[in-house]
Amino acid sequence: MFAYLYYRIFSTYKYKWNDSIPGVYAICLVSILQFFNFSCFLFLAFFIADTHLDINKLYGAILVAGLIGFNYYRFYIYSNFSLLEEKWQKETIQKKTRNGILIIIYIVFSVLFFLLLANYLGEINRKM
Repeated sequence: MFAYLYYRIFSTYKYKWNDSIPGVYAICLVSILQFFNFSCFLFLAFFIADTHLDINKLYGAILVAGLIGFNYYRFYIYSNFSLLEEKWQKETIQKKTRNGILIIIYIVFSVLFFLLLANYLGEINRKM
């Protein structure tokens, strides 16, 4: 899933917007979305376990930096854009449109769920 997301973000920056560094944008956006997803799982796990989660911005920055490093290795060293392009270049317009809509829904849902969950659990922790 993240490989396809990387491919679509990279190709959008490269071909539609003629950007000179599409890989940087793609890796950073994928890493931030992975951070949001991982954080939501952490928030829910600590909430269900009824324990206090004491994470500050430094831990978040370290996690995002680690994800960027992991994704750099994954998408630049292990497999690059040309391999992903070979895999998905012949996608039909109908499938590409459907997958594009699903990507937008995924991005919006990930960001909103992270923000709402962080806000809700932050209010609960302030009341304690």
